[in-house]
Amino acid sequence: MAESTTSTLIQPPYRELLTERLYLRTFRPSDAKAILPILSDRNVMQWTSQGVQTDLEQAERWASTRSLGPSVFNFVVYERSKYNTHPDEAPIIGVIGSFNAPFVGYVFNADYFGKGYATEAMQGLIQQIFDHFAPRSQNDIAYDHIEGWTDALNTASRRVLLKSGFTLCETRMQDFTSISFNEVRDTAVFRLARPGKSLADLGLLPGSTPKEDERPIPPIE
Repeated sequence: MAESTTSTLIQPPYRELLTERLYLRTFRPSDAKAILPILSDRNVMQWTSQGVQTDLEQAERWASTRSLGPSVFNFVVYERSKYNTHPDEAPIIGVIGSFNAPFVGYVFNADYFGKGYATEAMQGLIQQIFDHFAPRSQNDIAYDHIEGWTDALNTASRRVLLKSGFTLCETRMQDFTSISFNEVRDTAVFRLARPGKSLADLGLLPGSTPKEDERPIPPIE
């Protein structure tokens, strides 16, 4: 196996964020064991291209790729009420943020579905993400929009993105092979422009073209 480069092993600076009901902190590789109940739940992972992560080794790989790197901006999520009273016992209920800008994503424990936590966490993070990634005129790792891609039939995830201000811009037909459903699925692509910008001006809406001085930088794969 090729030796990892130093740049891929960068631990992002530690950050904390509070919303009305949630406490978020920087996602770390050491969180793998705590998030294994989420990653091993088919109800959660069926909507992802990776599918269920069945053991700690797989969870550690999943966590490492999403917590280390120069452009990683990912957080674990706790309920504030539980974390404030018993921080060592409070469970991690989700992971949210960006590990491959400008894309954002999230997974949440199925026991907490229907509480609006993913929407609350995303709404709390949006400005932080734009502050973290400079406008594209100022930095090599810079973006004027963020994107959320989801299985086109994942209505809950679509609802989170729409409630957080994203716009459905396109549906990519037969876009990825789902391990869980054992079939090729469509991808719904949602986008949100940086405050002061618009998706139309950035050329990110169907039929729109970017202004000459605002052509978007291709995403990092």
